[in-house]
Amino acid sequence: EEPRDGKKILTLIKAVSDHKGFKQMASYNMSCLHKLICPPLPSWKENLTFSLKNGGLEACTAAIRANSVDEGLLLSAASIIDQAGTTTEGASYVMETGSLDACLESIEKNKSMTVGVTRTTRALANVANTAPETIINNGTIDKIYKVMQDHKNRRNIIANCLLTLDKVSKNAHGMHEIVQGGGIATVIQALGFDALSLTEEEEDDDEGGGADG
Repeated sequence: EEPRDGKKILTLIKAVSDHKGFKQMASYNMSCLHKLICPPLPSWKENLTFSLKNGGLEACTAAIRANSVDEGLLLSAASIIDQAGTTTEGASYVMETGSLDACLESIEKNKSMTVGVTRTTRALANVANTAPETIINNGTIDKIYKVMQDHKNRRNIIANCLLTLDKVSKNAHGMHEIVQGGGIATVIQALGFDALSLTEEEEDDDEGGGADG
């Protein structure tokens, strides 16, 4: 059954898809879509389910890949992915559509990103918290190690990555992949840097990962 905001959601998804090469238009439409799938809107859950079933994440993924080094667009897309990761169904869709991997590839191409990396890794931690098994054996863990190496002095980013690995490690196959990929050494290296060299995160519009984790 189509929710009350169904037609609006379909229009926004089509707009993101049709204008994926125009980063400002794509970002704006994704921001509008994000508002419809989040609290405090009472119908956010049904809107999220409807968005997932009608290509919302596929449209976001296409927009990320078309504008792979743009941080503003990444923030808009990562916010949708982060919210999708709050439900089991949504977390599975995130990994199936490759939307999170597209974000990780984007921040690999533009190492000057800061807030975008925090938002992406927070979305990753959200997926890991909801459905950690979806992150195993698809190359995502190797991408996490690369993020930890590239942003080793940023505490929110490291905290989100460590939280993700912690959730994945509770699964036997996940722990095996972490160990086989050299994850223990990567984690020790991430935790072994000089605390005085940590740089403060640029202000985001939310708290992000817990630095004390």
